[in-house]
Amino acid sequence: SSMRPIFTIGVVGGSMTAGSMNCHAMAGVMCRGKFSRHELSWSKQLQMRLAPVLPACDLRVNLQATPANRIDIMLDAVKRAQLLNHDSPNPDDMLIEDFTVNDNKGVTNTTVERVQAGMETLLRHELARQSRPQLIHLDTWPPIVSCEEDVLHDPAHVPIAKHYAVPVLSFRRALCGRPGTITSREGARAAWQAAWLAGCGSLNAPINYSTHSRGRNRTQRASQWVSKIHS
Repeated sequence: SSMRPIFTIGVVGGSMTAGSMNCHAMAGVMCRGKFSRHELSWSKQLQMRLAPVLPACDLRVNLQATPANRIDIMLDAVKRAQLLNHDSPNPDDMLIEDFTVNDNKGVTNTTVERVQAGMETLLRHELARQSRPQLIHLDTWPPIVSCEEDVLHDPAHVPIAKHYAVPVLSFRRALCGRPGTITSREGARAAWQAAWLAGCGSLNAPINYSTHSRGRNRTQRASQWVSKIHS
């Protein structure tokens, strides 16, 4: 209803944020309609799951994905304004940032510095712009080869998130369990494969084609976080 206040969640990230792994895109099998990449992207699924939880709001999830880019794209003022929805009459009330898959590929000291500069630029602009800043950093970097702390530790993003008190929703740590628990390498790998494999899966399974969906668990946890923060 137009009488309900609009609540907009902005989502920025790379091609996987836009659902490029869904529908077996990497295997050359492309689905259409409700099985398309866009429809099975986690942001689209988040809106479907979260809207019933916030019936008093006109909930809108605004996806702005930039394939093959890292978060240092935020250092470009023009692109930053486009991605962060600055010119919209309904600016984002919340922002979920999902760049870790691209950020952590081929990490060097130089790329870490640029990633941190890009992340800090994004956070500072959003925190200054929003009347009630609500930000979530999404950590989805695969693969989960083990649950040892030196593997799970993210030296690029976490220090920036902690400095600005931004919540971190970690796909890796969720699979590995509570801090201090011991998960074998085999167990970690099995958990990652069960949750990350590309495909339509049980979210929406095409006829005669069933596989796991990487989006389901992340979407469920994200919707829980967003509903808690908004309440």
